[in-house]
Amino acid sequence: MPHVLIVGDDSNTREALAALRSGPAITVPLGTPLSVAARELILRTLEHCGGERKRTAEMLGICTKTLYNRLREYGINTRQAARAEQIASDIAGRANVSGTLDSQPG
Repeated sequence: MPHVLIVGDDSNTREALAALRSGPAITVPLGTPLSVAARELILRTLEHCGGERKRTAEMLGICTKTLYNRLREYGINTRQAARAEQIASDIAGRANVSGTLDSQPG
């Protein structure tokens, strides 16, 4: 499970950090604008989840609508991305053993 690095010096923070050390993490330098840090966290989590938006939203603790809104703000059209993934999958499925595409009706 991916985690976020928490900065602080109280006992709760130390406990949280100890729990976080067991999985993948991202590091955001102090002074990074929150919007930049949030974007990085969302995009890295989406990548970690293999593009599965529902799983990404669950992992981040946000609703899928919020995730879709953020992705749209970042210029990532989820419908286009899903369609591109489907096209790539279809093309790969039509490739024959020699690595060339089977002929398609025009």
